[in-house]
Amino acid sequence: MPAPGEIFYADIPPENPFRVIVTGWRAWPVEDKLFIWRELDRLWTRVSTDMGEYIPPKSVVIVHGKCPYGGVDLWAEQWAKDRDQLWEQYPAEERNGKLLGPERNAKMVALGANLCIGFPGPRSRGTWDCLRKATDAGIENYSKSWFPGIKP
Repeated sequence: MPAPGEIFYADIPPENPFRVIVTGWRAWPVEDKLFIWRELDRLWTRVSTDMGEYIPPKSVVIVHGKCPYGGVDLWAEQWAKDRDQLWEQYPAEERNGKLLGPERNAKMVALGANLCIGFPGPRSRGTWDCLRKATDAGIENYSKSWFPGIKP
């Protein structure tokens, strides 16, 4: 198995967008959004290198949970917009006053992806849930955080 983030992407047909589930801490501060953007840029460069050419517009799809508080979901979508890539939002449904994040995570994973990247922060239960679901579904995944000692 390749090291996290060191996946070979040349087998993905160029007509199919590269789907990336991005999951992370809802309170990720705006002043640290570049941490997320740098990781997505690194991934974008890796994908384009493996495919032997620059990634054309609309060839990467950022899939996220549209957290109503912003955070990682917002910064990942802004990255996609800034680079003329696609994005999909899957907000958690509400039932009896409770947001159904685990069900939303299951839906994003069930729709399929080439990769899942987690950006956890303190108390990121939903991020770890999505990463576990991706692992169970056979989707390559890894996590990155600038918080010391963050573990599932």
